[in-house]
Amino acid sequence: MAQELVYVQDGRSSRVPIELGALSVGQLLSIGSCRSCQLDLRLEEARPFHIEIHVLPGHWQLDNLSSQIPVVAEDLEDPLQRVLVAPNRRRVPIPFELTRIRADGASILIVSGHEPIDGSTRSCANSRRVERRIDVSRIYFRAGVLLCAERLRKGSDAPLMSTAEIARRLSAAGYPVGTRDVRSYLDYLADKLNIPRQYSRDGSPRGWRRELLARTAIATGTIAREHLES
Repeated sequence: MAQELVYVQDGRSSRVPIELGALSVGQLLSIGSCRSCQLDLRLEEARPFHIEIHVLPGHWQLDNLSSQIPVVAEDLEDPLQRVLVAPNRRRVPIPFELTRIRADGASILIVSGHEPIDGSTRSCANSRRVERRIDVSRIYFRAGVLLCAERLRKGSDAPLMSTAEIARRLSAAGYPVGTRDVRSYLDYLADKLNIPRQYSRDGSPRGWRRELLARTAIATGTIAREHLES
C-alpha cells in the first residue's frame, strides 16, 4: 500500500517550485519567518509569521501560531474557495487537494495533499486511506492533457508542451494560471500516478518527471485522444 504523503513547496516568486518537504501521517512541519520561534524551515519575509502543518489519515490541518498575521489557505484550482485561519487558531482542516498558503496576503507555500474524503475533516479516528482518484474535470488534469497533446496527435517522438505554453492555453480557456501553478498541477498529477519525486535529486535531466508523467499517462490510458476534445 502506497504511503500517504503531503508535499510542501516554496510558494514565493521563483519560477520553479522548490520542494521543502514530504510529510507522512503523524508528522508536522513548522515554517515561518519569526526569529524567536523554533522552526523546521525558516523563510525570509518582511513580517514575522509562524505556521504548522499536521498530517493525519485522509487530510491535513493548519495551525496559525502568528500573534497578528492572518493566514489564508486558497484552493489552487479555484482561488475563490479559501479558508481563513485567524491568528492563534489551531488545527484547522484544509479541504483542498492543491493549496496555496498566503500569510498577510503574500504567497508563501504550495501544499499538495490527500484528496479529502467525506467526514475526514470532522474526525480522523477511523479514516480509511484515500484512493488517489483522478478527476478529469479539474485543472490539474487539463494541464496534463495539454502536456501530452502533441504526443497523442503525432506519436511518441513529438516534444512535450512547455509549462509556459500550457499556462498560456489554460489562461486563454478561462483558467488564469501562471507557469509556477502549472508545475504544481503536473507534480500533483504525477503524484496520483505514483511517479516518485526523489529521483529529481539524483542528477537526472531537468524535466525528467514531466517526461515520465507523459509516458505513464499515455501508456495507462489515463490521458487519451478523447480527452483532447473535452
